[in-house]
Order: sequence, then structure tokens, then C-alpha cells
Amino acid sequence: LGINDISAELKRVAREGTGCLNCHFKKHSGIQWKRSAHFGEGIGCTDCHGQRERPLEDLNSKPSSEKCMSCHMDREAIFSLPSHHPVKEGRIGCSDCHNPHAPIGDSIKRDICKSCHAKQHGPFVFEHGAISGELTEGCLDCHRPHGSPNTKLLKFRNRGLCLQCHGDKVTHFTGRLCWDCHERVHGSNSNPQFFD
Repeated sequence: LGINDISAELKRVAREGTGCLNCHFKKHSGIQWKRSAHFGEGIGCTDCHGQRERPLEDLNSKPSSEKCMSCHMDREAIFSLPSHHPVKEGRIGCSDCHNPHAPIGDSIKRDICKSCHAKQHGPFVFEHGAISGELTEGCLDCHRPHGSPNTKLLKFRNRGLCLQCHGDKVTHFTGRLCWDCHERVHGSNSNPQFFD
């Protein structure tokens, strides 16, 4: 085999993960990998875990967030918003919340928010719908996961946040913020209306 043939074969093996999965099969399923968005886009193991110029040198067990944002450039701008997860500061990484090897639609790790935000997750006697699972997106019904111009990664400021689900309360104490009274928005152990 010529050098070009060997290089092409190494790239194919890295893309399909066949060589890598021979050893890493306990952590990553080949079937899941082939159903992942990265595989579908032609991304190989060494594209994230190594360097394109020298794919089998300097392999990283956990790719840096900078490596992720070299492809997901739209996220880099979001992490510059006033309220954001501290990815650019290096306190967390993309793979702390995302599983890049998972099948399409399953890349966000289940129950990931509560691993860092246990206080907000409860358990509570009276739980908000996002905590109890009654709402469709859970935490993401109210929060933007990467960054937001609003405090606490909120999707909307002021009453607009609550009115997206509680539209029947549009005239309820207008001019006041919902959480002026309903202080325990995530849940309460003493009051079903989330009063303090």
C-alpha cells in the first residue's frame, strides 16, 4: 500500500470508528455512533479527539470546548451573552451536557441540569411542571441552555416567561413580577402556589 492508500484507510477507520471502537466498545456503541449527527456529517473520531494534520498524534480523551466551537460557531457567540454557562471561562465543557456519540435527538444527557443545579430540582412536595416532568422541555421551557440576554439564562424577561404557560393570568396583578409573590418558582415544600 502507498502512503495515500494508508492515509485514506486511516481516515475511513477514524470516520467509522471501527478502529477506535475495537477498544472503546464498553463506553460507546458502534450502532449508536453510526446513528449520531457527527457520523452523519462525516465527522470521525480523530476530527474531535486528535488533530486533522496528524490524526493519530496528540489524541485527547475529552475534546476541548474550543474544538467543539470550531464547527459549532453559532454557539460561541451565544456564550458571550450577559448570562451564559461558563464554557468560555473553562469551568464546564460542552461534553459535560452533551453526548457527541449519541444518536440524533438524544445528544443531551438525561437529567443533566440537576447534576449541577440540585437545589432547584428538589425534590419538592409541590413541584413546578418543569421539575415534575409535566412540561415538554423541562428546564428548557424557561431557560436557554447556552446563553441569554436575560438573567439566569431565562428565555424571556419579566412576566412574559410565566405567561407562555399561564396566559390566563395576563391581568393578574399587572405591573408586578410573578416571582414577587411566587418566590419558589421551582417548587415548594410548604405551599402549592409557590409562596415563600
